[in-house]
Amino acid sequence: GFLLLKERLGTREIVGGALSVAGAGAITYASPEVSPLLLVLMVLNIGLYGLNSLWVRRHRDRVPAVAVTFVRLYFLAAIFAVNLAVSGGFRWPTPGEALLVAVGGLVGPVLGVLAFYASLHHITATQSFLIKNTQPFLVVVAATLLLHKPFTPRQLLGGLVIVVGL
Repeated sequence: GFLLLKERLGTREIVGGALSVAGAGAITYASPEVSPLLLVLMVLNIGLYGLNSLWVRRHRDRVPAVAVTFVRLYFLAAIFAVNLAVSGGFRWPTPGEALLVAVGGLVGPVLGVLAFYASLHHITATQSFLIKNTQPFLVVVAATLLLHKPFTPRQLLGGLVIVVGL
């Protein structure tokens, strides 16, 4: 944001951002399943998502966030449908699975992204990404509360670093 949109960052935001990124990294990359290829794909994902969000911020008055969100969903659906057709992994979901997929698809990809894009009307893209860095910690908290998965010391430390960074 500060490079492409020329947004200004104060020293406090730079230090806080570095801390929140470090905390998110401590939580996210703690798993032994994270291979170098997976790490590269995750960083690519973050970069592309960031570019998309910067594009939305730059054109927020001309292109409605709802339109961007739904076009994004259509592309995702098409890519996944082709992948499932090619891999032979497609099957129709049971009614219970269809409900879970519908709720999960509405909450994160639609409502979450719309809320994020709405924030771009009120704060800078850089500030919104700094706040978005709380996501790994909030996922750990939700997993602890909903799935009864205890915090690991690394996750707790990473979460504390994120909160201090904010």
